[in-house]
Amino acid sequence: ALEIDGERDLIMSDVLRDTRESAMKDLGVRVVDFRMKKINLPDEISESIYRRMRAERESVARKHRSQGREKAEIIRAQAELEVATILAEADKTARVTRGEADAEAAKIYANAYNKDPEFFSFLRSLRAYEKSFSSKNDILVLD
Repeated sequence: ALEIDGERDLIMSDVLRDTRESAMKDLGVRVVDFRMKKINLPDEISESIYRRMRAERESVARKHRSQGREKAEIIRAQAELEVATILAEADKTARVTRGEADAEAAKIYANAYNKDPEFFSFLRSLRAYEKSFSSKNDILVLD
C-alpha cells in the first residue's frame, strides 16, 4: 500500500506537469491541480491480496481460539481443584462431627449403664431378641 501511495504522488505530479503544458498550448486552459482518488489493482493482484489477508486473519483467529481453549482448560482445572478441596474439607468436617456424635452417644450409654446396670442389660437383651426375630417366620423353642 505504501508503494502505491508513493507512486500515486509521482503519477499525479507527472500528469499535472504534462497536462498543464498541453492544456495551455492546445486549449488555452490552465490546469491548477490534478488528484487521483482511487487506483484499481488488476483482478489477479486484488485476489492475491484478498487471499493473503484472509489467511492472516484466519491465522489470528486460530491463535485466539487456541489461547481461549488454553484459558478454558486452566479455569476448568482451577475449578476442579477448588471442588476437590471443598469436598475434602466437607468430608473432614463430617468425619469429625460423626466422631464427636459417636463419642457423645457412647458417653450417654455409659452414664445410663452406670446408673442402672441391670436395666441396661435387660434393654440390650430385648434389642437382641428384637433383631433376632425380625421375620414373622422365626420360631423360638423353649425347653
